Amino acid sequence: MSDTRTDLEQALADAKLRTKAARQEKAQAEDEGDGDAAILAAEAIDAAVEDEQRARVALDVFEATGGAHGIVPAGEDGVAGTVAVSLPPGTGQKAREAALDEAVGAPLENVAASLGIVLAAPPSRYVRERPGRDAEGRTVFDVRGVIEGDRLLPRKRG
Repeated sequence: MSDTRTDLEQALADAKLRTKAARQEKAQAEDEGDGDAAILAAEAIDAAVEDEQRARVALDVFEATGGAHGIVPAGEDGVAGTVAVSLPPGTGQKAREAALDEAVGAPLENVAASLGIVLAAPPSRYVRERPGRDAEGRTVFDVRGVIEGDRLLPRKRG
């Protein structure tokens, strides 16, 4: 097993543990009648679940592509992945969307075609920027789409 795969599997296991711990914390807060703590725990659950989803997608992408970035089918209801794009400081909105359409377009269309569906929006609408940059200074975007009928719709969260 490669070191990368091992690291990704460990990240997924850690994320699952954080999700479980946050759920237990919320249950305890509710049992104690501590509404403020329950609200904070619910927020922690949301963050942990998102981390778990990202870790699962990272492992799926690695298994499918052998790399850190790509777009893959995500179960029966959609597609998921990541893409890294060089966006110099000061890049305008139109140039940013064009760069994203170019980087995401073909891979997203290929996955959609393999599933027998078509895109319902421009490729740049399927992405959500992650904070920070990758080791090469590129902006990393999560790519998400949900299947409805024969179309792939952008998924805004998660």
